[in-house]
Amino acid sequence: MVKDRYKKGSNISSRDIKRLSIYPNMPRPKDNTTKNRPRPGDTIKIEIMDVDEKERGLGKYRGYNVVVLGNATVGEIIEARIKKVRGDTIIAEALSYKDRDIEPF
Repeated sequence: MVKDRYKKGSNISSRDIKRLSIYPNMPRPKDNTTKNRPRPGDTIKIEIMDVDEKERGLGKYRGYNVVVLGNATVGEIIEARIKKVRGDTIIAEALSYKDRDIEPF
């Protein structure tokens, strides 16, 4: 008696569909989003669009929400260094302000 070579619960009729298919195996498209993804340590320039209650600047960079630590005012262009990237949020610290002569604290 031949032992059942298929695992329990597997569908015998659909097991070899890929192997016996008349359609060729198409390669998956390469994911280009990982190459352009911001990394901690990168410097970015962003425009502050809003300020929250803790005086952190809020802006956008390539579809990511950016939170800039330090004093910021609406409309400023800030050069910032990325500290953390979590999901679609970037946490950055301000390096220099374009419109000010003061250094960030």
